[in-house]
Amino acid sequence: MDVPPPIGSPAWDAELPAVGGNRAEIDEELREYDGEPGSLSDAALFLLHQEQPSYSLLFPMYFIWIDKETTDADREWIVRQYAAIFVHGPAAVIDSAVYSLAIDFFETYPKAQGVFEALLRQVPPAHYGPLLRSSPSVFWDVKRGLYEAAAQRPELHDALAYALSASFDAVFGMVDAVEATELFRRITVSDGPVRERLLAATTRFRDR
Repeated sequence: MDVPPPIGSPAWDAELPAVGGNRAEIDEELREYDGEPGSLSDAALFLLHQEQPSYSLLFPMYFIWIDKETTDADREWIVRQYAAIFVHGPAAVIDSAVYSLAIDFFETYPKAQGVFEALLRQVPPAHYGPLLRSSPSVFWDVKRGLYEAAAQRPELHDALAYALSASFDAVFGMVDAVEATELFRRITVSDGPVRERLLAATTRFRDR
């Protein structure tokens, strides 16, 4: 598995030239930053986000990703940074990345599968929690393998329960009700409110 290095680390700096980046230039961008995220390169945005986690800093990423002038290598690098965040944290940085992926990438169905599968190739199972939390809008056939893997790891049961609940109830949620109900039966959910929402969702399904 090709696990990405922490953002801002020497190993991260070493990967920048492959996408035309340079750490000295990125640091200079940040010294001159005027508070407008759109004025920063993608690398500078990710680096700043490590210190100032906020969805507003990740909001431009999807537009960079879909821009016709963005190369495939740059798109792969952007997804790699989300994987780095999921693996290395910290919590506030992870939370805004989860939100960014969930609403900007995974609710755009033609794009979701490739991004999701690229993340799975770079995020080890021990760090699946954020990927689960960002996944409710991903097509069921695409995320089924992740959900099955999470069901085998008790430490991921609460994250899986959240993902299942949101897959039933979110506006853009994607779920196979039969399979989701069976997964729910196999896991232990310690988060009371999530357990109740999921119980209600699966009960509604069984009562139809």
